[in-house]
Amino acid sequence: MLHDIDLKYVGGALATGKSLNLTSSFADGENTSDSTRRINLYSYQRAQHLAADGTTYAHFGEVLRLYSRKHNSKQMIAWYGPTSYDGNGDPASADTAWFWMGAHYDPNDPGPAHGHWSVEAPDSNGDLQTRFEIRIWDPTTGVFGMDRSIAKFNAADIVVAQDNGALYMAGTAGTNKNLYFTNDTTVVSAVSSTGKRWGIQTDGTTESGANVGSDFRVNRYSDSGAFVESSLFIRRSNGQVGIGGLVNPAAKLDVTAAGSYHTVQATQTTTSSVAFAAYAGIVGLSTNRLFDGRVSGDSSGRLAIFGDGKHEWGDGGAGGRDTNLYRSAANVLKTDDKLITAIGLGVGNSATATTAVGTLVRKMEVFDASGASLGFVPIYSSIT
Repeated sequence: MLHDIDLKYVGGALATGKSLNLTSSFADGENTSDSTRRINLYSYQRAQHLAADGTTYAHFGEVLRLYSRKHNSKQMIAWYGPTSYDGNGDPASADTAWFWMGAHYDPNDPGPAHGHWSVEAPDSNGDLQTRFEIRIWDPTTGVFGMDRSIAKFNAADIVVAQDNGALYMAGTAGTNKNLYFTNDTTVVSAVSSTGKRWGIQTDGTTESGANVGSDFRVNRYSDSGAFVESSLFIRRSNGQVGIGGLVNPAAKLDVTAAGSYHTVQATQTTTSSVAFAAYAGIVGLSTNRLFDGRVSGDSSGRLAIFGDGKHEWGDGGAGGRDTNLYRSAANVLKTDDKLITAIGLGVGNSATATTAVGTLVRKMEVFDASGASLGFVPIYSSIT
């Protein structure tokens, strides 16, 4: 038969205050016999289950109940021990609190209600501080019970050993998985958003096969915590990257910008002569384009630079480019089209001459800056 026991006080040589002490001994040494005293509790019932009346919940599955009877009382399970040990492994200092775990409503000092389950560890002064908490009362409304609780670390670093672990942001396909950087020290899920500044997200784009969906974003937010843009976007299906708010990148790297600054700027800070460029492009064939420049709406590039250094120009229309400049041989730069210089054309192989002694063998037409013919320059077989 089971009986309720009201334990007021159990005395003993080691008892301090109104405590129940189960003492153990190390007299037999280590691992020679089970000399540790313990409390064993057994359960056969579930918790959070409807009672027989069908309207109230009965919590029968617990094996230990801690009741609060003051607004600022703490119902904690505590670990105590010394702060150091001697050469024999015995305590070399007085026992103090190592670790607390439990729940309470109000804090020690006057202030907003905590209303949480918490894990507390000592700081450098030996004072217990909350390191991890799970909210029980809604911190905004003060209402008991939350459909979505808040788990929070305080003054703590979170480390996941990567030799045998990982950190997961888990959720079903089609839902956003978010990691926010915020100025809000007390965050209420889906409510407190004014402090949001940056967010890392796998978005809720539908997964439809062939690696489509669940794309990656780095989002930025305004001073009021409102979404501004996805500053970085990576499509999972093909790895294409959009920067500057582009969420439909048309290239492996697609960058857009609107404002009085460069879309892309490469600054090389090396002041000595080096074999590296501020921008380097490598193509698979000499006939592949290294650069293609267009005006919005063009159907072809107005300027194209190829892997062999050839430059082509056009008007951006469907006809493509019609003017070029390229290296045709060693020390020879050539164009297949007309070249006009507005202020003159200089040559480096001219020489003094007085008399044309040969016959007229060639003529070279010369044009003005607008492209109109000025006439012909005669070419003789010999000049002295």
